[in-house]
Amino acid sequence: MMIKVMVFIVVLAFAGPFFIKGPDGKPLLTIDEFMSDLSPENLIPNAVK
Repeated sequence: MMIKVMVFIVVLAFAGPFFIKGPDGKPLLTIDEFMSDLSPENLIPNAVK
């Protein structure tokens, strides 16, 4: 039971920035911002390029 509660808390912690409003009234993180940070260009270090 305790593990299920901990997993639930972790899922809420990761989902929180998508719902918490920032100072400008927009969410702190959007799906578009999240996906652009995961693009291959951003994942490869500049030294390797």
